[in-house]
Amino acid sequence: MTALARPAHLARRFLAVAGEAGFAEAAARAARHLGRRAAGELNRARRSADLPLGYALGAAWQELARRGAFHAAPRCAGAAPAIVAIAPASVPQSRRYRVEALEGLWPGAGVRVFDPSEARAAAGALQDASHVVFARCARSEATAMLLYEARRLGLPVLYDLDDPLMSLPACAGHRALASLPPAERIGALRAAPQVLELMSAADAVSVSTPALAAEVARFCPRPVWLRRNFLGEADLALGARLVALPRPPGPVTFALPNGSRGRGPDLAPLIPALEAHIARAPGTRVLVIGPLDLRALPRAVAAASEVLPVLPYAGYLAALARADAVLIPLADDPFNRCKSAARLLDAAAVGRPVAASPVGEIDEVLRDGTTGLLATTTEDWAEALATLSDPGCARAMGAANRAWAEAQRNVEAPGIADPALLAWGRS
Repeated sequence: MTALARPAHLARRFLAVAGEAGFAEAAARAARHLGRRAAGELNRARRSADLPLGYALGAAWQELARRGAFHAAPRCAGAAPAIVAIAPASVPQSRRYRVEALEGLWPGAGVRVFDPSEARAAAGALQDASHVVFARCARSEATAMLLYEARRLGLPVLYDLDDPLMSLPACAGHRALASLPPAERIGALRAAPQVLELMSAADAVSVSTPALAAEVARFCPRPVWLRRNFLGEADLALGARLVALPRPPGPVTFALPNGSRGRGPDLAPLIPALEAHIARAPGTRVLVIGPLDLRALPRAVAAASEVLPVLPYAGYLAALARADAVLIPLADDPFNRCKSAARLLDAAAVGRPVAASPVGEIDEVLRDGTTGLLATTTEDWAEALATLSDPGCARAMGAANRAWAEAQRNVEAPGIADPALLAWGRS
């Protein structure tokens, strides 16, 4: 390594440690390193010394290797699954359906969830785990360390995904992504090989829709198991409490969940219909949940809108319960065709109907005219808004949506969870 590269490398390591363990820990490590360097210790090739591998577990791994105790003994069979899940905290809805819901698959299962930035704590939890799940993660120093530790401990590893993040064609064809600045588009496209790398290192992959299963199979040689999203008992109970709360009188309100930026192409057929509807019914309100620049909307729509941030799941359901109906517009593109009906389930939890684009799993599971309305064109959206503005109609469809979720979306229902996945959790 050149004289210029070495300081740059040390600076990157300092920033990485500071981000993971704090500035004080990074400064302490830097001081120890400089002291050892000044003493000439770093240039001594001592067999028993721990080399600086760059991983938090590096020293422990080397000590175990020297003592001939690197691989752990197999865990006792028959115990309830103790799952450690690594999943980004920035996507709370995905965490709810894809990670926390794992407890509902196996009696007595426990799930501990960590963000990749919490690698040290996750590594500690792995010592008592029976299974490991990586959800929506890309290959990084933290995930590589945790995967290696899982293999050292002999733990089965599952990768879970609810969007085609590993597919560069799907990401490049995603119209919402295409509307973002180049730097953000580059970041998503660059992540695809890193997602695939970690996915391919797992024993198997679980996904939320058949379309996503087919797309994953084109990239990854591992078994692909379907686990559709469903409402757990806690979600149904929370939704029931929210439905039972008295709703104060007020204008008709439509909720517009908006989990990410760049939704312009998704919203394109809805916005003109919404603008015309507000002109006919000026008291109408729009509750936007998630990032949306109101300056990009027509003045009347912006004036009628309230924007909330991305919320924890309980707060998100409470926000949906403030509305009369939920709007789920999606552009028909390769990325969205892999999407699940999670937002329909969110609405069902609080007994709200939906108006939604017939894209992805929505086209399969929404019962048009019963649990909600399908809308493709601006004319479709105008008709849906008018229909759902009728309180009696909205209540009836909302109740039917809730009943559908209770009856058809649970772990015992046929086609919800692949038998191979259920067997994996019992292994």
